[in-house]
Amino acid sequence: MRRIIEKSFLTGLCSMLASLALSFCIVPLLGGQVVGAGLFMTIFCPLAISIPASAFHFAQSEKIRRAEAATKEVLQQLAEAYEALRLQSRTDGLTGVLTRSAFMEELEGMSDRGVSGVLLFLDLDHFKMINDRHGHATGDEALRLTGRILSRYQRQSVSPDAWAVKNSVCSKAV
Repeated sequence: MRRIIEKSFLTGLCSMLASLALSFCIVPLLGGQVVGAGLFMTIFCPLAISIPASAFHFAQSEKIRRAEAATKEVLQQLAEAYEALRLQSRTDGLTGVLTRSAFMEELEGMSDRGVSGVLLFLDLDHFKMINDRHGHATGDEALRLTGRILSRYQRQSVSPDAWAVKNSVCSKAV
């Protein structure tokens, strides 16, 4: 606020000086003198008008600057949240690998670009027995470990952009 007041008074001073300069240049050319009420108006009017007007202008400018900064920050947070949700919607929360629909989208995109590769389907033998004998928490851990193992062996000879499909596990806990 102090900065706004300082800038407003500086603007008022500049306005008054400009008014005095104009008055002392133009009035004598018209055959008059800048004295008395004319001198008072030359000094007072610019101060009375420019200080409040510039204070309002500078205050509004500061509000806009703050609003723009806050908006920029919120937009950045929104972009980060959107990206997190996009990734969350495309990966299985348990295994960390692509969901079936995301896998199919990536596979189609790679095919359109002429990228070749290998598709691996896994059938985890006796998975139902793991769930039945050791519980679903152990079965979930087996799926997590399988996802980690597959992630280690993803193709690395092609750039990440060209090889968007890293791995996919389609499992059905029976």
